[in-house]
Order: sequence, then structure tokens, then C-alpha cells
Amino acid sequence: MAALEAQILKWQKSGKAPLPMVRLCFVGRGHAGKTTTLRRLKGEDVKEGEEFSTYGIEVWACERSEGLDARDDAWKQCKGNLLDDCVARSFQGRRTDISNEGTTGDEARSRSKEEAPDPRHEISQSGKPEEGPQGGKKEDLKEHVNRVSGGEARTASEGLQNEGQEDRGPILARQMGVELVLNASDANIAPRLQCFDFPGQREYALINMMYFHGRGIYLVFCDMSVELEEAWKDLKLWLWAVNRYANAVNGLGGQNAKSPPIIVIGTKFLKRKFDQKDLRKRVDDFITRQMPGLRQRLQGFICLDNFSRDIKQQMHDLRSQLHELTMQVLTTEESWKEKSGRSDVPPHIGLQAEAYPLAWIQAHELLSDLDGGVTMKVSPKQLREILEVKGDIPKLQEELAGTHVPMGHHVIAPAGSAVRRVVEGREEGTGLQQERSEQWSIEKLRNHLSQHEESVSIEVSCDFLTLDQVKALLAKMRPKPLSGDDVTGVLQLMHDLGVVFWLDEDDLRETVALNVRKLSLALSALIGLRYWDECKFEHSEAFLSKLQGSTQGVSDDVLRFQTSGIASTRLLECAWEGFTELQQKLMLEVMLRKGLLVRRAVLGEYAVPSCLPLTFLAEPPCGASSAVVYVNLEGFVSAVLFPKIVEYLCEKKYVQLTSPPQAFRNYIELRSDDVFIIMSLASVAKQRLLRIQAIAEDSKAEEASQTAKSLADAFSEALGLKALPCTNPSDSHKIVHLQEMLGLNLSEHEHELPAHVLLQHNPCLNLKCFRSCDDCARSEMLSLLLNERFLPNLGLELRQIISSSSLQKFSRPFGSFRFDNVWFPGDVDIEEYVVVKVEGPTLDAEERKVEALKKLSEEIQRMCKNIQGLSDSELVQCYWSGLKAGVDISGRTLTWTADEVVKGTKDGVPLHEALRQGHRSWTAKVDLFAKVNLFADVEGQVPHFREVTNVIRFGYRQEGSQEGSHIIHPVTQEKDFLKAVQDNIRDYSSAHPKAMKYVKRLWERSAFMAQRGFHCKEHFQMLEALKPIFRHWAAQLAQISAHAETLLNMLESTRVSKNVQQQRDAIEDLNVLGSDVEVLYEKCQSLTDDPAAEEGVKCLQEVLDLLDPFQPYADADVEKVMDVLKQVEELMSCCVELVIINWLGDRSKFTSPVSKALQDGWVFPSDHLPIGCSIMTEVGGSKATFNVASWNVLNQRYMKDVLNDAQGLKCSSLATQSVGDRKKVICTKVVEMLEHSDFHKHILCLQGCWPALLDLLDKHISSKGFLLLRWCKESPNQEAMIVDTKMFDVQMPKDLQTHHVFKSDQGKAVTEVLLSLKNGNRKFRIVTTHLPGKPFGTARREFCDFIQKRKEDHEAIPTILAGDLNFPEEAIRPLLNKRDGKMENVKFVPIPYPTNICQGSLLPKRIDCIALLSGHEMVKVKPLSAENVLPGLADMVKLLESRSWELAEVKMDMREQAYQARIKHQLAEQRRMDEEKKMRRAALARVKRMEEEEKKRRTEFAREQNEMEATKEELEATKKALEEEKRLKQAREKKTEAIEEELELTHKQLEETKKELEERSLKQATEKEEIEALKKELEQERSLKQAKEKELEAMEKKLEEERRRNQAASSARTVDATFEAMPPLGHKTNQVLNVSEARLEEVFQHLQEPTEASDVMMASKLSEAMQLCRMNPEEFEVTALLDRLGRPDHFNLQTFKQVIKETLAEWSQRDEVQEVLSSFQVFDPERTGFLSRDTIQHIMCLGGNGITEEQLEDMLKDAPSNGAGFDYIYLVHYLLGPEVNNPGRAPEES
Repeated sequence: MAALEAQILKWQKSGKAPLPMVRLCFVGRGHAGKTTTLRRLKGEDVKEGEEFSTYGIEVWACERSEGLDARDDAWKQCKGNLLDDCVARSFQGRRTDISNEGTTGDEARSRSKEEAPDPRHEISQSGKPEEGPQGGKKEDLKEHVNRVSGGEARTASEGLQNEGQEDRGPILARQMGVELVLNASDANIAPRLQCFDFPGQREYALINMMYFHGRGIYLVFCDMSVELEEAWKDLKLWLWAVNRYANAVNGLGGQNAKSPPIIVIGTKFLKRKFDQKDLRKRVDDFITRQMPGLRQRLQGFICLDNFSRDIKQQMHDLRSQLHELTMQVLTTEESWKEKSGRSDVPPHIGLQAEAYPLAWIQAHELLSDLDGGVTMKVSPKQLREILEVKGDIPKLQEELAGTHVPMGHHVIAPAGSAVRRVVEGREEGTGLQQERSEQWSIEKLRNHLSQHEESVSIEVSCDFLTLDQVKALLAKMRPKPLSGDDVTGVLQLMHDLGVVFWLDEDDLRETVALNVRKLSLALSALIGLRYWDECKFEHSEAFLSKLQGSTQGVSDDVLRFQTSGIASTRLLECAWEGFTELQQKLMLEVMLRKGLLVRRAVLGEYAVPSCLPLTFLAEPPCGASSAVVYVNLEGFVSAVLFPKIVEYLCEKKYVQLTSPPQAFRNYIELRSDDVFIIMSLASVAKQRLLRIQAIAEDSKAEEASQTAKSLADAFSEALGLKALPCTNPSDSHKIVHLQEMLGLNLSEHEHELPAHVLLQHNPCLNLKCFRSCDDCARSEMLSLLLNERFLPNLGLELRQIISSSSLQKFSRPFGSFRFDNVWFPGDVDIEEYVVVKVEGPTLDAEERKVEALKKLSEEIQRMCKNIQGLSDSELVQCYWSGLKAGVDISGRTLTWTADEVVKGTKDGVPLHEALRQGHRSWTAKVDLFAKVNLFADVEGQVPHFREVTNVIRFGYRQEGSQEGSHIIHPVTQEKDFLKAVQDNIRDYSSAHPKAMKYVKRLWERSAFMAQRGFHCKEHFQMLEALKPIFRHWAAQLAQISAHAETLLNMLESTRVSKNVQQQRDAIEDLNVLGSDVEVLYEKCQSLTDDPAAEEGVKCLQEVLDLLDPFQPYADADVEKVMDVLKQVEELMSCCVELVIINWLGDRSKFTSPVSKALQDGWVFPSDHLPIGCSIMTEVGGSKATFNVASWNVLNQRYMKDVLNDAQGLKCSSLATQSVGDRKKVICTKVVEMLEHSDFHKHILCLQGCWPALLDLLDKHISSKGFLLLRWCKESPNQEAMIVDTKMFDVQMPKDLQTHHVFKSDQGKAVTEVLLSLKNGNRKFRIVTTHLPGKPFGTARREFCDFIQKRKEDHEAIPTILAGDLNFPEEAIRPLLNKRDGKMENVKFVPIPYPTNICQGSLLPKRIDCIALLSGHEMVKVKPLSAENVLPGLADMVKLLESRSWELAEVKMDMREQAYQARIKHQLAEQRRMDEEKKMRRAALARVKRMEEEEKKRRTEFAREQNEMEATKEELEATKKALEEEKRLKQAREKKTEAIEEELELTHKQLEETKKELEERSLKQATEKEEIEALKKELEQERSLKQAKEKELEAMEKKLEEERRRNQAASSARTVDATFEAMPPLGHKTNQVLNVSEARLEEVFQHLQEPTEASDVMMASKLSEAMQLCRMNPEEFEVTALLDRLGRPDHFNLQTFKQVIKETLAEWSQRDEVQEVLSSFQVFDPERTGFLSRDTIQHIMCLGGNGITEEQLEDMLKDAPSNGAGFDYIYLVHYLLGPEVNNPGRAPEES
């Protein structure tokens, strides 16, 4: 045998063999029968109904020497070492002479393949082994190999096992449980089959992926007892996961890619609900359409039932196929081709056929052994020297050599190995018989080391090794050490097999993870941190305690992780604190590559897919500039899908991020420069439909469409699938295009619905659901409660302001403003996280940051210019308030003006440097004032100034950076929304109580949680309870209060900016403020059934009284206005605080409490917590400090409220204690407060005391140097004070002074005492009280009036108020600042925790207060924390604070909750409609009054009409007289014509006579004289004629003037109906057509604005100006003129002159028509519209020109006639020609 031993040693050094370790993976949905099938393969009996689920990953195996396919025998556990089996099988059946030392290992192996017969033939027919050459029994070859493989011969007693004894040789993944390895014998191949039973629960799905790799065999289980759709959904997902992640080559896989085979196993066949053929058909169709590479990997489809009668046959068939696949995986391609005769090789053939050096296999076993645990015998002395005990597990400081138990070979445990346990036993015969093996303990280990001198057996294991340790370990391996590339080769092989994790990269190669389970435990730590109660990991409470302790310092990161699934690097370091930095790096990188973590686009942040919440966020509406694509995912949805798609899109540069992405399990938001992208599951439950929406600017709709389509393609590519079916972006709004893709059966009505409407109403995609499922119920609740506002819902001016004041596109208001149910939001808040791109890969980190800050400053400067441009364009009235960023030398925050921002520097500080310093947790904060309407399409809105705020956070990404160009480097961290909201909730219910803001933050928190699926029912109940508050008049009052605050801030900012226009606009906006107050005042007066409305009426009346003296507001003094605005804002805030806090305490407002009752968690003797403060004063240069506390101990008479469970304390110790016990506990607490070790109380004010308590308390403190002061020994409810007599002297009288100021409760009083410090002359007045708690009683005002009356006393002596005011300080302080007795210096101490519970809602509140009533500069007040008030009080404070988020349990299901919410919503809508009806009735009443006023006006108008008719009659008479005068004139004209004719005849006669006289000149002298006489007579007659003509002309002028006066006096109403359609301009006389320049200037000066700086006349005074110019315009003429001029607001002098002159010129042209018409109407007094022919001829001859008959006939030939005359209106148009536009007949007069 020496030659055989030599050959074996040589073979171990140089030989090669395949690693026959084949992994068999059982995967599938939970309860599909994986574990039961495995137990059947093991041969176990399984009873139906006793199956159990697998938690974690279990590994199982057994051995069968005759093959895996044996029918009757079960698989059994294998024995022996894997290396020994490889060596033994290599020599099995060898016929050659093994003593031939010249044969190499490769030649011997080759020869054995050629010559070796079936080893079964070597056994004789008798079944006995053949004898060896010496004639004895042949030594078992495997046993011999075991003996020599350690490098030396060993006796059986040193290292061999007895036959049949279980071997503890190293096996793969022993750390995960009982590992069993299957052994198959066939020729020279001895495969071992590992069975990995993976859990199917969804919370484990990602952990399963860690163990998927490109080797082994995968059994995918399908539960056939469920419906086909459900079974197919799970099967398809697991097939995709195996094909995607269990693959040596990523992607679809090709024919040449080596991939593990897959078998589909259908279980529960006897209970099947579908046919096998249907499932096969779906698988075939799925492979054809989506995964063609899966076809060759799928090697079988087996149906079985683990409880059928022929289960043995089914198991035989399964074993046979597994045996065949195992052999194929281990067979080389050449051998398989030769045996099968096929040329097409399936991808799994030869998957694990590669041969490795035997030394590699030995190294594999060695490292695996170290992981699972090596039992070794060592020297106790050496162990004591190198053992280090830290924590719970002792570790080795140096290497430790020993002997392997039970194999007996030499083994070395590396430094850092953990000593897991001590193994006790005794040696018998040839082996080590173990009697017992106990878990180690440090004490037990020490005992063993002290008791044993020679040797001790221990079990060591190692989770991680450094690369140097691995190299050193393998270098000592025998017979052949490994070094260099062999070491890295072994590690790479083991990594590929999933045995270890090792990455051959720069920062990671130095660490080797031997225990891969550590990574799953590390991930389990995160999952346990996320939801310990929900996950099913089998960890102990100690594990949770340790985890919580390690993460205690990063509670903010934990909270963010629990609600968002995002883990920071800091959180990972704390959760994995037991690992070194290098180990953490390795684990992180492995998890990233396996998809267990996904690197977020923000540096140092990671998404844990299994911890991401499902979100139900509202999505923006589909506008013209948005595109939507629906993709049918066909069930390919896993937890890792959405975070991986974000990483994929960023890495492939589909999206250039401008802000951090928001990724959930079902929702993604991505923002780039030009497109806003939303990807979501349209149906969360079915996980079928992906909705991709891309929103671009209005001018880039096509870009949005292309983006949506490319993202759909990228989604398919990222999944490793062919293109998934999707809709066209242009048609996605139509539901009909989804019908075929989803297989929906739509009704005729549903065909017309838009896609988003149907999906909103049927989110489950089951059209027969009718909102009866939980998904639909949740959707309905979200719609009723959390419907959101988007940019299209906002007013146009507000959208312009948001666009100009934002650095990013598509920004919208933040906070409660987003929700539709918040009817009266206050200011507009915007929050942005801006990401800029930095070029230059050579820049270091600091230089990159500076460059990014400079780019951000440029963006802010651009924004500032945009705002200035918007203001200058007068589109929106807006003013820059300031940018807050950076600090000055004194540490104050810098506020930048717009000019300073544009300039880029302030007080020597550059803008980018100020941005680096930031402001609070932000980079910068921008404040604006803008006059806008909030919402679009809302009637009755009046724009007024609102404050617009933009909070900017900032990061940058660098092109070409090592982390990736898409990774964001944060300069300021993202907002942790939940933490910020909870901090606000805590602050608004304690230090700075503001009820409305507190309610809004509660709403925002519940909305945040409900939208992410956390405790939806509880948060829906909270939202439902808070919703009425936001519709209440108190919310409207809060909005008006915010308006007053905005105006106050505007006026205050003008002190710096000196902006006169801003000041003027702010004061002018007081009109809107006053109008809103009046409207709300009337509304509150009408609410007679609301007890709170009376308080609102009082408040609003006071506000109106304050505002009234300033009307008109334009002339108001700015300083006085600011003072009044401050009072107005405080009064309205006071009223809001009172109404809301009483609402929260009103049981009638809540059907059930919204917060979880404290009950037995409350272990305090009162329902109030004590409060305290520290007061520092300086007297004569010496300082003194004393502490004051106050506590309402809860009078015994109010215990009935506790017993009635009004505050959820019925089961608390407060309710169960006896009166005597409670008195003792109260006294104990009082003493603890007084004698606090660090904060000794010198003054303690107590409320709610009763005599027996005070008597007992006096006994406890009288001997301790304290004085108890009370005001009445008999009063059952009184206040008391305890004073430290070592610190204070009590002034006379030495009792409490009592003031009974409460008319509603004479049993309560205000008490005070005067104290003086012993060390100085400083006096203090201490006031305490317990106000009556009637919600809207008079106690508050009575108390404040009392304090105000003693204002002088409080100013003279510092006065401290400490007590239970029963209302928050915000409901008290404003009443102290009223106009009369104003106390401006009252300072309430910000107590940092709540002190009491609201009865109705069980929410916390703080009504216990301490205040300094006088502003003494030498007195400072500082609040004390809970622990400094009373030791142990912090626990009660924490419990009380948690009531804001510890919500009451809701017992009804989601559907019932949705139904009730729907009913409430309908009732609320009905009430709203009723209110609208009331408002409409009021409006109708106003209209009726207006109608009555109009009726009176009409009556007055009729009277004026009658007067005008009488004037008309007078004008008619005058007209007749004129006509008579005209007739006489015509007669005179005829007579004149006759005279002229006679004169002409006489002239002729004279001419004849002249001739005769010339002939008789000398002869007839006497006749000459007669002729001369006749000439004189004729001259006289001519003179007379001329005089008569002048007289006629004068009469004509007089008649003409009279006619014109009559026409001017007559109204346009008398004009013919034809001219009623034309502007009646006939009343304007020619004397008006020329108005002098001086007159125009005089009129303008008379009507211009009264202010000194004004040089304009308002447009509303144009009518009055035209009257003064004697133009006598009608109202409609002035309106038409203004419309034509574009409705200007005002005119300057030059514009006014030009308008008047142009109007006069126009009217002068149009008057000619009226004048001619009036001439005709004079002869038509009856207004018939017709005149006779003679009358027309007479009129035409009046001008003196005359008209011929031919002309008259031509004019009348086409004129309309009624038989008696002709239409003279036609003649007017005929005569004027082109000047008349419409010569047609005018309609008849009405």
C-alpha cells in the first residue's frame, strides 16, 4: 500500500477533479408545499394539516449509494469528507499499476477513464469484497485516503471513525442549520446535492435573492389549490426572478449562456382549481412573448400531491429527474454530446463540470469548516495565553494550532476566531465518543482551562477573515499549500458558488466573509428596525434590545428609515456596529449588487426595497402639456423594482436630476430640467398597470410625449423583458385603449370615461367590485380626505408668483395648503431641493462645493430679477421682503434686499458664502408679499396681499465623479418631513401653543402616514375628526388674522426699504381686510346655535372698533396703523386659539377619541404635570437665582371626570388609588420637587388643594424650612403657596391675599403674596390662580381686566404669575394688550412640554403657565425641563407628548369606515349647500332691496318724464307760433317781390323817359325837374325796401335762434325711431363745438385728485367734466367713449384736452344729420314721418336758392309715400348722401 499512498499524495498535489456540489433550490410562494416535498424526499411521514412554514433558509440533505432515483429508500445523510470522496472516486475501479510513479496525475486520470469498468463488477457474487494481494481483506480505499490525506499515517484511534458513526467533515453553508448533502454514484462522478428550502413569504423575498447564483438546480413551486390568476401571478414572478438573478449572465440569456435548469412543480394537485394545461399554456405564452431565453432552461413540469396514495411513485419520478439533471450539470458538453448524439446543448449541460485542483477543493473544505465551526483539540496553556474575552464571545488574539476532532489531522484556527463552545467527552477504542456538548460560557471556559493541563476540545468558528489571514492559512495547508493566484482563484470560486463573499476590487478585496448568513442577519437588523412586530424573523428580544441600543444615538435617522425605507450611512454604521469598517463596506457592496439595498441618487443614502412603504399619493391632472402612458406589467412587480428603476434611469442618463428622487414601492417622482416625471402603479393591489406621466412646459407637449414613451421602453429594458404592452401617449386618456390590454369588460357608459376617472373609481380594476373591497375603500377615503390641489387649481396671479419665485419648474405650495379640505389656508409656502451640475472632474471636494454655490447664487439672482420684472410689468403686485442666508459678525442672520441679491454682496459678504452658511437647516429662505387670489374658478374672491415663502435646500452633482454623475452631493440635507412635523406638533402643544398650527401639523402627519399605508384606519379617523375644523369660521378667522400679520410685516419692511408705494398699497389693502371682517361678523351673528360664535362676534366687534377710526385708510398714519394691526392680529389669534382648543376638548365633536387613552400607563397622582422656571435677578451688583414651580394637584371634587374616563385615565393609578394614598403620593412629589438635588424649588404654587391635603402637606414640610401659605382653611378648592424661608421673607400680612374676581365661580379666586429676598431689597409679587374652565365663559376677560387694573403695581414690583389658567397662553396674552390698560411687557415662559389632556380628542395641551407680568430688565426667566422640575417626570412627559401620534385603535373595517366617511361627507356637503342657500336667500333679499330702490328711482324718473312732456308741449306751442311767423314772413316776401317787379317796370319806363328827355333836353326843362323828383322818390323807395329786407333778415335770425333753442331743449327721446339707433347728438349746439383751452384747464383743475403729488383726473369723473364743458353727454355716450379708450384709470391734462377736442369734432359732424332732420320735423308736429309735396318744396325754398320742378321730381321719385305725403327721413339721407351710413327706413317708435 505504500505505492498507493504515494500515488494518492501525488494526486492530491497535482490532480484535478470537478467539485460535485450541486445546489437544489426550493422556491415559490408561501404555503406552496416546498418544505413538505423536501420532507417526503427525506422519507419522513407528513400528516396533512401539520405542515409548517419555513422562516429563514434551511439546508437539508441525505445520501444514497445506489443513486438519487431509488424508489423505496429515502435520501440519507452523507458521510466523510468531500475531498476524501473526490480522491477515492478518482481511484475507484482503477486497473493500472498504481506503483508506476512515472505516471502523472492527469495521465492516470485519463487512463482510469478509458480502462475503468463499472465498480459494481468488482464485488463478488457472494457480496463480499475481494481480497487484496496479501490474501487478506482489501483495505477500504476511501478509509485509506482519509488516513493519508492529512499528510501522515494515523491510527484508527487517532483519527478514524467507527463504521456507521456520523462524520463531522466540513460541508457547505453549515452555519445555516443542519446541512445534509446528497451523494450520487456513477462511474467516477460522485455528486453531492444540497437542498436549500427558501421561505416564500414576501418579507423574505429579497433575502432569497442573496443566495441566487448561476449554479445548481431550481425547483419553482406553484400552488394549484388557489385560483389560476393568483397562482400564475406568483409563479410568473418567481420564474422571472430565477431567470433574472440565478444566471451567470445578466439579461435575457442566450443559447450559449450557462444557466441553471428550472423545474416547475405544481403541488396540491388533488385540490387543484385549474387544469395543468391552462398553466402550461400561460407559461409557454409568457416565454414566447417576454422571456425566450427561459425556454431552454425550463426542464420539466411535474404535478404532485404530497398526500396522495401514490406519493412514492411521484417521489420516484421526481428523484429520477433530479438525478438526471444532476448528472447533466456535472457532465462535460463533449461527453453529453457523445452520449445523447445531439448538437444543440441546453444551457445547463456542463454547468459545473469544470475540474479544479484538489488543493482548491481542500481549501474549499477548510474555509467552509471555519465558517460552520471546527472542533479541535488544543493546549489549554496556549489557549489561555492568546484568549481575549470582550463582550459575550471570547476570541483568539493569535493563531492557534490543534488537532481536528474527529478527523485527527493538523488544523490551524486563525486570529480573530471565536470560541463558540467547549466540547466534553472521553476516548473509547478507536474514536472520540462525545458524551455531551454544551453551549459555552465564559465561566465554564475558564474552569476547563484551569482543570485541564494536557488538552481541551473547543469549537471555533470565524465569520470574517482578512485576505492576508486567508493567504497565511492556505500557505500552511498540506500536502500542497496555496499561494498567489491560487488563493484568489479559490476565493473567486467560492464566491461564485455562494459559499463566501469576496470581491476582487481595490477597497474590498482585503475582507473575506466566510459566514454569508451574517449578511442576511445584517439585513434582518434593518428589517427588524423597520417593523419588528410584522416581520417573522426568529430573533430574540435581546437581539431587538441590542439593535435599539446601537441605534439610540441616531433616532432621527431611524424615524426616517421607518417611514421612508431610506437608510443613511450613519444608520448602517450603528446598526452594524459589531462589524469593522472594511466588513461593513463588503457587506454593503454585496447587498447593493444583490439588490438587497439600492444606492439612492443622494450620496450616503440607500433605499432598502423590502422596507419601502406603499404610497397613495395624489397625482396631478392630465393637462395639455402632459403625456400619460399605461404599461401592463403583467405582475412583474417586486419590492426592488421601483428603486432599481430609478438607479437604472439615472445611470443610463434617461433623466438628469435637478432634485432628489422620491421612490416608494409603487411610486416614483423624478424632476429634470424640462420634465417632471411620475411613475406609479395605477392599481396597487393587482400590480398590473404602470402609469407613467411626463409633465412639460406648455410649449413642450411633444417632448413630454416622447419622454413618457422612452420611459416605458426603459422600464421593460430594466426588467430584462421584451417590450411590455403599453398605450400610445396621445390616446392614454381614453379608457377604451386599456380595455384590450387589461381584458376589461366595459359597459357602454364606461367606454366614454377618461382612463384616470375609471382607475380612480375602480383602483382594484374589478368593474364588478362597486367599491366593496379594501382597496376601493382606501381609495375612497383618500379621495374624500386627501384630495390635493395642483398648479391648475391655483389662481393665475399665484401661479405667476410661484413660477417667478421658484428655482425649479413645476413647484407647488407645500404643507396643508395642498389639500382641498383646508378651505382657508394662510400663507403660501414653497419648499425646494435644488441640484446644480458642476463641471470639472479635477476639482477637489471643497472646490466643487464652492463652484456649486456660485451657480446657485446665479440662479437666485435670476429668480430675483424675474420677481422684479413681474412687479414692474404690473401683472401682479408683489414686493421683495428679503432673502435670509448667512450671518454677520455679531452672529445675526443676514436679510438680503433685492438690490443686494442682484449685486451679489452684503456688508462685504459674498452671496455664495452666505449660502454656504445657510439659515437654520436651509440654504436660504426667500420671502415675498404678493396680491393674489389663491384659487382658480372660485367666486367671490377678492385679491389681497399674502406672504409667499420659498425655503431652498441644495446639493450638486458632478460630471465624471467616481460615485457617478447622477449622484447628488448634499450641501444641506433633505427635509425629514416627519421629524419636522413632529417637532412642530411638540412645540405647538407646549412651548409655543398655537392651536390652529397644531391642528394643521396633526393633519399633515396623518396625511403623510395614511398616504404611505401606515395604520390607515387610525389616521383616517384623525383626518375625519380634524376636517370640520378647516371648514369652520374659526379657520376663516385664522386666515384673516394671517392677512393682518402680512400687512403688518409689509409696513415693518418699509422701514428698511423706504418703499412708499409698498406702504401705500399695504394701507390700501386694509379695505379688503375690513370687508372680510365685516362679512365674517355677519356670518357669526347668524350662527345662533354655535356657542363659540358669540365669542367670535365679540372679537370681530373689537376688531371693527379698532379699524373704524382709520377710514378712509389712505390718510391713515402708518405707525398708528401698525399698532392697530398688531392688536387686531393678536385678538383674532386669541379667538382662534380659544375656539380650537375648546373644540379639541369637546366630546360632542368626536364620536370617539382620536388618540390612544393613557389608562394604566399614567402613574401620576394628578391629571396635570407640574411646571417650573428659574428666575435670575440682579440687586445692587449681586446676582440671585431662585426657582419657581406650579402644579395643579387635581382637587378631589374633580375626580368624577377621571372616573367617567373623560381623559382616558379610568384605569390609571390616579383612578384606582384611595384618597389617603393619593394625598401621601402628592406630598411625596411636592417634597421631591422642593428638595430637588440640582434645582431646589424656592416657591411652589399649588392649585386644586383641599384642607386635608394641605394639613398633611404642612406636616411634611414644616420641619424642612418651608412655609405653607393658604387663603382659607375651610374652602374645599383653593390655592396654596410654599415658600422657602431661607430664601425669602414673607411681607405682612403673612397670608395669601384673595381677590374674588370671577362672577361665574365665586369659589375660585386670584391669590397673591409679597416676598422679599433675604440677600437684598428686591421684592417680588407672586400671583397664582385656577381659572374656571367654562369654554366660553367670562373668566378670561375678568382675570385680564383685574391684572390690567393693577398695572402700576406690577410695574413697581416684579410680578410672577404661576397657575392653571385653563386656557393656553395665546388665549390670555392678547386680552392683556387691549387698548385700555395695555400691558406690552408680559412674558410667558415657554414651558417645553404639555401638561394636560383634551377631553374630547385626548390630545395633549398646555394650560399651566408661568409669566412675568412686568418687564424689568434686571429679571430674567428661563424654563426648567421636566427632569429639573421633578425627577422621573420626563417619562410622563414623553407619554403625554406621544398622544399626538399614538392614535386610538379603530375596530371597524376599512369599508365601514369609508361608508361612514361618505355619509359624513354627504352631510357636510348638504350643510354646505344649506349655507349656500342661506347666502343665496340673503343675496335675494339684497336684490329685493335693490329692486325697491330701483322702483323708487324709476318713479322719480317718471316724474321727470312728465315734467319733460309739459316742457315739450310748451315747445310745441312755441313751434306753432314760429310757423305763424313764417307764414307772415312768406306773405311779406310775396309783397316784396311784387314791389320789386313794379320797380323793375318803373325803371324801364324811366329809361324810355330818359330817351325822350334827351331828345327833348332843351325843349322840356320842366319835365326834367319832374324826372329828378321821381328819381328821389325811387331812391327813397329803395331805402325803404332795404330796411324791410334787413328787418326780414333779423326776424329770420331770431326765428332760427328760437328754433335752435327749442331743439336743444327737446330730448333725444322725441327723435324718430330711426335715429334712436343712432347716438342722439342733436342736442349739442354749435356753441359747444369750440371750448377754450382755458375752460378745459379750469375744468381739469376742478376735478383732479386732491393729493399734492397727484396731477391726474380719475376716469370716473369724465361725465362730470363733459357736463361742465356744456357737452350734455348721455351716460351711454360716456360709457362708449371710455370703452373705446380702453377703460383707463385716470387722465392727465394733455390726454383730457385731446379726448374732449376729438369728441367735439366727431359730434359736430354728426349734428348736421340731426339739424336737417329737425328742420323737417318742425313741419311734422304729429311725427308721422311724412310731408306733402308742397311743404317739401316750401322747405327747400327757405334757404333762398329755390328748387326747380325737375329737381323736385327727381328727388321724390324714389321716396316712399303713404298717399298723402313723402317720407322726409329718406329725403334727409338723400340730401346728405355719404355722411349717412344706413339710408333705410328706421323702425317705428315704441
